[in-house]
Amino acid sequence: MDTLLIYADERFFALSSDESLCFRALNGIGTRIDEAAEVCAHFDFFMQSDIPEFYVCTPTPSAALDCLLSRNVHVAAAGGLLFDAAGRLTLIRRFGYWDLPKGKVEDGETEVEAARREMEEECGIAGVEVGCKIRDTYHVYVRNDVRIIKRTAWFEALYGGAAPFAPQAEEGISEAVSVRLAELQDYIPQTYASLRELMRDAANGCSTRDRDTR
Repeated sequence: MDTLLIYADERFFALSSDESLCFRALNGIGTRIDEAAEVCAHFDFFMQSDIPEFYVCTPTPSAALDCLLSRNVHVAAAGGLLFDAAGRLTLIRRFGYWDLPKGKVEDGETEVEAARREMEEECGIAGVEVGCKIRDTYHVYVRNDVRIIKRTAWFEALYGGAAPFAPQAEEGISEAVSVRLAELQDYIPQTYASLRELMRDAANGCSTRDRDTR
């Protein structure tokens, strides 16, 4: 783990072992810590501010992340980049934003099981095949004065069925569409900041599966 981003809406808090990254930011500030536990005070300051980008240079980003997770409520979620047989990516529209199917990992579930269940429930389909894990993303939000860091595990997945999508309206999903990778850039500005890199990688063909990107 060289650099890890925790998103707060359009802002982010970065943990990185790359010192040059931490101190070349034009849209934020950077600092250096020697002990992982020092990160918590900087994160508190970031959350109380409106600084767009806050970079923390640390030799152990994963240890700093563990400190943040131990000091805040931690929620585990899972989801997927769901492709069809033609190589098109499934997007859902939730509360006015283009999103990827995902949801909380329930007690007793593995990340893979949760990712499959959420993709099938939110898109109203069955028979999703979950493949390789891509990465984790993080975002922070506040509910009832409680600060929560959500970690979402992302997997590549395939739906080879012919049944049309039946979006899960009770989860605020108004539609589900299959998008060719060549058209994905048109949707990225209308999605959440924490998902844009995932979608850009998909648009650029950064995947374990060969696809038709025409």
